[in-house]
Amino acid sequence: MKIKDIELEFIFTPYMHFAGNICTYYSKEKILFSSDIFGALSEEFELFAHDARDYFEKMKLFHMHYMPCKEVVEYGMNKISQYDMNLIAPQHGSIIKKEFIHYLINKFKNLDVGIYLEYPGGSHIQKLAKAHETLSKLFEMVSFTTKSNYNNIGMILEMLRQILPIERIVCFSYYEKGVICFDSAVPFPIDTKVSLKKFLHDLENYSSQGSKLLSLDSIYSIQLGKHYKAYRFVTKNENEQTIGLCFILFDPTEMLETEDIKILESLQKLFSIMLTKEREFYRIKKEEAHLFQKAITDGLTKLYNRYYLDKFIESEFEKAKRYNYPLSVVMIDLDFFKRINDSYGHEVGDMVLKAFAEFLKKNVRKSDVVFRYGGDELLIVMPFTDLHQARDVMERIRNLLHQKGTLQFGDIKITYTFSAGIATIDENIKDAKELIKKADEALYKAKKLGRDRIELAN
Repeated sequence: MKIKDIELEFIFTPYMHFAGNICTYYSKEKILFSSDIFGALSEEFELFAHDARDYFEKMKLFHMHYMPCKEVVEYGMNKISQYDMNLIAPQHGSIIKKEFIHYLINKFKNLDVGIYLEYPGGSHIQKLAKAHETLSKLFEMVSFTTKSNYNNIGMILEMLRQILPIERIVCFSYYEKGVICFDSAVPFPIDTKVSLKKFLHDLENYSSQGSKLLSLDSIYSIQLGKHYKAYRFVTKNENEQTIGLCFILFDPTEMLETEDIKILESLQKLFSIMLTKEREFYRIKKEEAHLFQKAITDGLTKLYNRYYLDKFIESEFEKAKRYNYPLSVVMIDLDFFKRINDSYGHEVGDMVLKAFAEFLKKNVRKSDVVFRYGGDELLIVMPFTDLHQARDVMERIRNLLHQKGTLQFGDIKITYTFSAGIATIDENIKDAKELIKKADEALYKAKKLGRDRIELAN
């Protein structure tokens, strides 16, 4: 377009303006009048932009919200880049010098835009832009980690608190055996006593109701300790199967604005990803724990086995040496156990051994750990226990067995006793194997002196 000696060229940049779809280029002076493009939000008026990075940050807030999509931005920037420009004069913002133009165009092309499409009806631009930026970081963190996000729940909560006044997050999910609770106030997942049938019924109901604001002081069996305003929603996995229930908790006096509700709605996808992954991590950890427990447990007595003893005693021995506390080991043997097997058969012998193992587990102290050493030999590791304390414990158990050590199997009545040898760590014992050997020697002495007795290592 030519007005007298002034020639203007219109550049078609659709969907990048509030109104209209063109920029105007003054070819003689190489000035682009860019309308809303390159506009910025600033607290104070500046005729010229003084720093490209600073100006982009002011420009970013405006364009992240109102530009509809990256394709539109890239098309418009490519069209504008074809022109040689000395200045850009936006309708809103500051005049941009030539040396800033290339930097701003490149940054603009990579800008994440279209926030108003994600939060329709929201008008608090700064809050929504901050929410968009924070949630983008969280989506990346949650989606691409190969570890449990539960370890980072504190960091995730702090990031969310930059955009919402959240006090606590409580989520529930389920696996084949029950209902799990993931609570930001507790550093580990909790196996709840919630009925799986009831939980699944609730999921179905809440899914049909949609998200909801409510007031509560407990969720199922979890007492929250105070009243909260809660935003409740269900989560789904990639197959659109409802798998979880989340409560985002606020102080009851907190007034949630329209933008806050929009942000909460956008959190649902994030928590769906998180809960799907945490549920799987939890299942794997439970399976691993079950397999580990099976690997370290004796099948007959349900005591820890020799494999676990070897690892456990080495660790306890090193700690006792390092921190200079007493550690005792008790080697136990059932008296005349071979006679029981020969007289009544190995099945009855197994039942006697199993009953004795249960008796020991029930009557040792909480700090004591009982193992099946081999055959009818059992072993107890007693941390923080000296020789005489260990003897007192074992004498109490021996006397108790005199009162309760009769077993009835049909017509068979068996009364049994045990012998034990005790050794305690000292400066002459070099390792855990020697400690066990000393206890075994004391046991041999107890059996040689008539059985049904407890002897101490020299």
